[in-house]
Order: sequence, then structure tokens, then C-alpha cells
Amino acid sequence: MRDRLSLQQVQGELPRFDLEKKLAYGGQKDVFLGEFEGEEVVVKTIALEELQHVKRAELEVEVMNDIESQVLVDLRMHFPDRIEGQEVLVLVEEFIPGDTLREEINKNGPSLELGVRVLQTVLNSLKEFEEKEYVHRDIKPENIMVQPDGSIRLLDVGVVRALEGSDLTPTDWARSPGTVEYSSPEMLANDKDIQNVRTDFFSLGIVFFEAVTGVHPFDVEEFTIEDAIQNSVHRKMADLVSLPSELEGLELFFEQMVSSDIHRRHRTVEIAQKDLGRITEGTSYDV
Repeated sequence: MRDRLSLQQVQGELPRFDLEKKLAYGGQKDVFLGEFEGEEVVVKTIALEELQHVKRAELEVEVMNDIESQVLVDLRMHFPDRIEGQEVLVLVEEFIPGDTLREEINKNGPSLELGVRVLQTVLNSLKEFEEKEYVHRDIKPENIMVQPDGSIRLLDVGVVRALEGSDLTPTDWARSPGTVEYSSPEMLANDKDIQNVRTDFFSLGIVFFEAVTGVHPFDVEEFTIEDAIQNSVHRKMADLVSLPSELEGLELFFEQMVSSDIHRRHRTVEIAQKDLGRITEGTSYDV
């Protein structure tokens, strides 16, 4: 296992960035908060130990440059470097103030308003992912930011899949990369041939449910979350919160998003948005 890079090590190699603290680490990444030319930025180093790491890092940069949605975090610059003998790719991203969706739920509690806002915003961003044939594959509360003004932002395309191009995940892997608790059945089975935007709908459906209820829908008795996802055993929204009569259609919308059969989910983002629009039309959630 490689050694993690410390703030001092990265600061020594990248003196033009005034690094303040280490924010996180995981996989091949070490993440730091810093300042560059008067702007707060997030500096990420990606260790390039194997060819697969190089190709995945290159795809991450490609997607961040290709997706123009204002919802996705912006990539300011990227460049290769060598730090403490490690070959790395450095990503410099905009710093997004606020809390992750997980922190927001823990701090201020879940709400229907929050859930619908997250759902509408992320669907809007996924429209461009769909058009450009990318699958995010890691939509979860930790990768969604709630800014001080309430606006929603999407982070981290580190395990994104390009539907056109070389495949980066070995076929013999037990499951696709991503976070198990937010993975669709086809990701848990590493069934790459059928993964598309509907795969992201599944993850977003779980996030929507959590933002509304504060509970993971597949966190049920007698099953692990992974087993519950694979067996399509989940909670009902109406058992946890009281939905206004005019918004009861959100229960069915959620059910469709997290169907174990990918073909029962909304076929496209546009169809999902129109369906959601019909439910929220004439309510305070109509946008």
C-alpha cells in the first residue's frame, strides 16, 4: 500500500498553492484545501501507480472539461507532477462552500423540500451526462454539496463510466467501482453492458429518499443494504413521512427510480423530468 501524502509534502512540491489543511483521502487521492491567486481551491493528487489509474484519471479530467453544467464542480487546471517519488496527477478544482448533503441532513434534518430540490437539480445535471454518454456511478450524499444559498452542486466523477471508449473496469471484478450502499443491482453485478443513465437514477432515488426521510430506503431488518438492493426490499416513504395529497405521486416516482429492473426505470432524463413536473405542477415545488 502506498504512503499517503501529507500537507507538508505537497506544499513543498507545489509552493504556488497556499495549502491550509488536508480535507480527505481515499483510493488513489489525497485532497487539500488551499488558495491560488486569491481564490480558495481544492487541490487533489491522484497517485498513478498502474495504467488503470492513469486512464481513470485521464477520464475524470475529460469529463470535468466536457460537462458544462453549472451543477458539476469546475476544474480550474490539471497537470502531472512527481511528489515524494510518486507519479501523480494534480487536479485543482473550485472550492464549493457549504455542507455535504449528509452534513445538511444531520444538521438541519431531512425535508420534502430538500429532497425535491436535490432531485430536480441532479436530474438537470444528469441530462448532460446522458447526452454525452457518461454515467456518474457515485451519486451519494457525500458527493452532493448544499451551498449557503441552498443551491445544490455535484462532486467527484472519479469512477465515471464512458459508454463510448475503452472499458476501465476488469470484467472479472465482482462489482463495479462506486459506493455499495448507493449502487444499483447492475453495478453490484458488474454488468457493464447495461449501465447507462438509469444506473444513476437508482442512486439518485436512494439519495432523494434519504433527503426526505433521513433514512436509507434499503436499510431494512434481516438484510444487509447490499442484499436488500439485490432483493429489491426497501422501505415505503409514506411509512416515514406524511406526503401532501397533491404530492403522493412522489412515492411511485421513487419506486420507479429504484426498480431492480433497469428497464422499469425512467428511460431518459427528459422522461423523468416530465414525470416529476406533472407531480409537482401547481405546487410550491413547481420549477
